[in-house]
Parts: sequence; C-alpha cells; structure tokens
Amino acid sequence: MSEAEEFELRRLLATEIGRRLPHASDDPAQARSVLHALRGSAAMAGESELALVLNQLGGRLRAGEHGATQTVREVLSQAAVRLSKGQPAFATHWPAPPFGLQPLSRAHRVEYLEAMRERIASLDTLLAAPRLEPSALDDVYRLVHSLKSAASAEGDNITTWYCHGLEEHILNSRGNTERERQLLVEAARHRAVLAALLDDPRRALLTLARLARSAPESSPPESSKRAPRLQPEPSAGSLQVPEQALDALLDRLQRMEQVHDDLNRAADLAAQFGGRSRQQQELLNEALRMIGPPRPWGAPEAALRLVEQVARGLNTSAGWAARGVQAMRLSSERIRTETASTRSDLTQLRRTSLRWLLGRLESAALELAEQQGKQVRVQLKGGDLPIDRRLAERLLDPTLQLVRNAITHAFPERGRGQLWLEASRVGGWLRLSVEDDGRGFDVEGLQALVPDTARVDAASAALTPYVSTRQYADAFGGRGVGLPMAEAVLAKLGGTLHLMSRAPRGARALIELPAESGLIDTVWLTHDDQCFALPVMYARRVVRNSPRIDAVSLARCLGLAPSKKPLGSAIELDIAGLTPVYLAVSRVLPVETVNIHPVPPRIARLGPYSGAVLRRGGQLGLVLHGPVVALRAQVVASGAASSAPPSARGSKT
Repeated sequence: MSEAEEFELRRLLATEIGRRLPHASDDPAQARSVLHALRGSAAMAGESELALVLNQLGGRLRAGEHGATQTVREVLSQAAVRLSKGQPAFATHWPAPPFGLQPLSRAHRVEYLEAMRERIASLDTLLAAPRLEPSALDDVYRLVHSLKSAASAEGDNITTWYCHGLEEHILNSRGNTERERQLLVEAARHRAVLAALLDDPRRALLTLARLARSAPESSPPESSKRAPRLQPEPSAGSLQVPEQALDALLDRLQRMEQVHDDLNRAADLAAQFGGRSRQQQELLNEALRMIGPPRPWGAPEAALRLVEQVARGLNTSAGWAARGVQAMRLSSERIRTETASTRSDLTQLRRTSLRWLLGRLESAALELAEQQGKQVRVQLKGGDLPIDRRLAERLLDPTLQLVRNAITHAFPERGRGQLWLEASRVGGWLRLSVEDDGRGFDVEGLQALVPDTARVDAASAALTPYVSTRQYADAFGGRGVGLPMAEAVLAKLGGTLHLMSRAPRGARALIELPAESGLIDTVWLTHDDQCFALPVMYARRVVRNSPRIDAVSLARCLGLAPSKKPLGSAIELDIAGLTPVYLAVSRVLPVETVNIHPVPPRIARLGPYSGAVLRRGGQLGLVLHGPVVALRAQVVASGAASSAPPSARGSKT
C-alpha cells in the first residue's frame, strides 16, 4: 500500500469515528455498538492496535468497569485527531502500550495461566539450545502465534497485543540475516515480558511505557526480573507426574517387550537343544542294541558302561532343557501380562474426558464471537469419551486454531451462525470435527493466491503457509499461518487434518489421530527389506495381489526403486472422502501396537511420513501418512490410465 493510500484510509477512518463518536454515550450498550462498528473499519485501515484497543474496551464495558465509557470517548477523540492528519492512531509504537490499553479487572483462570506458562517453558527449551540458527526464528514465531491464539480465546487482550506486535516484528525481520540473529538474541527479553504480562499485567504495562520513554531497547523490563509460576494446589490424593517420566516408563515397557521376544527365542533354542539331545540318546540306544550283551571277544565292558553313562547324561540334559523351556515360556507370558497391566495403569494415570477439551473450545468460541461482535451458537457432542490427558492438552492449540478460524472467517461482521464441535471414536482412533454454517471456502480467492491453480484445490491452498484471502491482518487472523501450524502439530501427533466444504453452505475441519497419546495400532508393509507402518484405521482389508486387482506399487508412491521381488500382497486403503485404492507390497506383517514419536524434519521432507517408531529389534520404522499416500496412489493410477491406449483404458472395471 502506498503512502497516499494509507493517508486516505486514515482520513476515511477519522471521518467514520467523527460520525459515530457522538453515539458513544454513557450507555454501555450503545458505546459497545459503536466499538463493534469501528473495530472492523480500524482493522481494514491497517490500524490493528486501534482495533485491538477498541476490542479490549468492549470487554471492559461488558465487565461494567467504572469510567470505561469515558475512556472510550478519549481514545476515539485522540485517534480521530491523529488520523485526520494522516498519522497513525497512536503516537506510541510497539512495544510501548497504546493509550487506553489496560488489563480487565477479572482474573484469568488458573488453567489458562498454566497452559500459557507451559508454552513459555517450550520457548525456554528452544532458546536454551547451544547454538541458535536463524531458522529457529520459525519455531519462535509458531510459539508466539500459539500464545496469541490462547490469549485471544481467553480475552487476555494485553498478551494478545504484545504477541501480535512481536509477530509483526518477526515478519519484518525476515530476509535480513543480521536482524534475524539480533531478534533471536532479544527473544529472551520478549520471553521475560510475556511472563511478566501473565504475572502482573498492570505493572508490566507501566514498565513498558516507562522504558519506551527512556531507552526501550537498552535493557529488559524490571518486571522481567521476577516471573513466578503459579502452581495450582494438587487435589487430595493426587500425584503430579512429569510427562517425561511417563514417556520413559512407556519406552521401558517397550524394552520389556523386547525381553519377552528374547525369552521366546531362548526358549526356542532350548527346545532345539532338547530335541537334539533326544536324537543323540536314540542313537546311543541303537548302538547299545547292536552291540548286545557283553562278550569276551566283543566290545570292552568299560566302553559300554561309558556309552550307557553318556546316554543317561543326555537323557538328564534333555529333561533339564524341557523344564527350562517350560520355565522360560511361563516367564515370557508373565512379562507379557505384567507389561499389558502396567501399560493400562500408566494410561489411566493421565485419563480425562473430551468434555475438558470441548468445554474450553466452546468458551473460546463464545469469547471470540463476542469480541468480534458476532452471535454464534455452539453445539457439543461426544464430551463423555475418554482421552489421554496429555493428548487433550496437545490438541488444544490446533483445535483452538480451527475454532478461531471458523469464527473469524466463516461469519460476517455482526452476523449470526452456528458451530458444531463433535468427537467420536473409531476403533483406536479419535475423530474431532469443527463445522460451521458460514460462508465456506473462497475457492477462487484461495486458488488465485497459489502459483499452480490447476492442481491445488481450495483446502490445499488454505493449508499453504502465508496464504490468506483477508486483505488485512489483525489480532484475530489474516496472516495465513494458523491452519498450516495446526496441521503440523497434528502431524507430530500421528494425525491428519482434512478441510471440506459442507452442503449447501459452510465448511468442516476433520481431525483423525490415535486415541491414545503415543500409542498406535499399525500394520507393517514391506518393500524388499524395508518396513513401513500404516495405521490400522486406514487399512480396510488385505488381499493377495493378482492381475485382477488394479494396485499401485507402494514404491512408486514413496519414490523408491522398483521391488526386486514379486509383489505378493495388496492392501486396500479406505480414507474418508477419497475413493478406495490398493497398494501393492512385498508382504503384509501382523498388527502391532507401537509408541509413535515425532518424525525428524529431514525425514519428513523425504516422503509422506507422519511419525517414527522404534521396532522391537531396535530398527527405526516410519509411519505412513495414510491420506497423502492414498492421494499419491490415485495420481499414479490416473497417470497410468491416461497413458494407456484407448482400448485398454476402458477395459478395467
């Protein structure tokens, strides 16, 4: 946008403020109506700070704070004077707080504070790396965006404002290596400010304002020197266990399962030894039979006694081996039973219900709708389903982003709508959906922003980083990073995100992932000597590969060399919203429950992999991203069909 265009937009905004300012009376309801009308106009004019301050003032009016209507008139009057001259609405610049931005009198929930401090702890872990490369700035940006989303859903406009400004600061540093490195150095100070805003927002704002008047970049705020963590008091009889400890125990259980396999192998060896011993015993008995009774001219009596002694010893050894086999079998089964019982007990330690997650999403949706002047009705379904507590906590950020996206993009300003939040279980998998009856996808607008419009649909375009149909970015959205970040988080959890249009209007976001955090049932597909894990949810059936089955080689989908062995099996993939497709593989191995881990970034870029697992033999196995593999198989199949002669194309049923 040129300077002339910015100047004109500001003057138009000043005119609109002047027209509505007389209606900002002492009546809180009328003042709130004025704020809702002006917030969208301020955001469209590029005055995101003014839009956020107006939104925060609306919250203060809802809370019935004394003097809030007077502050509304003062903020609007001062902003109108500056905007009429073509200047920004506030004389201050981030990180100096704008006039009128004050914390609400209501206290934040303990759960929210703890969740925010966990995100800040993740930032601490990132900044504690021995050497920070400029690429680490992407991870910082993602964490800041996560903090902003949570703060916005809670109605914490102070933290939302600071995170929004920090996002802008990071984006402005892109492409300048020196500024990126400097920003990584400053990240620790920004972390301290975020912690101070949670601890004592009023004091933190005063400190930021004082530092802005003196030397804003010279030293960290005083409030950053103390950022105590508020710990909720544990309930009676409860025990807080670190997640790392539970993960370590689960990995130890997996190693115990390896011991189980080793015992089985030892039992097999002992059985073989026992069998061979019996064979030797039979041979010796046959030799004794042939020699017959002792004779003066026959075999020496001492030798015969020695042979008899060996036979008795072998018989005893065979008995020992048989008892050892039985003992090892019993020990192996005992380990298997204890491992399963311990795994079940550990899983129960961190169980909760989906009501915990859906309730927070409902509160966030209503809060966001209220902030944006929209009336949205929320319906919940599936709250009684059990879920791993850690998984529920990790799902909060991506699902919150989906709710935020629906409220912000689906419904028009001051519009009405309905939002459905539903959860269900299919076998060992969890399905979460966020549906709305809003405007749906702007197909043409999204495709126009992606270079290759012929091959990218609206859903794929919406998941492309930095793609957004909004002409302006504010504290609620417009940067095009929320949905891609949500998809990346779900991929680390071994899940997938599908975006679909609803008929006749609206959109649906569907999440599918393992119901137990880290635990997943997989079927192993082999390509020559390589093994890949496919979540059982995506496997419909296994059949013998034959010319009658139009199967696509797994190797072609993964970009691997053709198999050196015959492809003897095929597995049918059944993905929601896609036509079933067959994958041809060397073999299909039995189902196994594995502990899934995030896939390393380098490996993730090489193929459609959603996670990594450690197999019982110690080898690393990759988990296939079912929907992406199915899409690749369909592309390969359609390409093969289009390249075939016309007579061949229509011959297949």
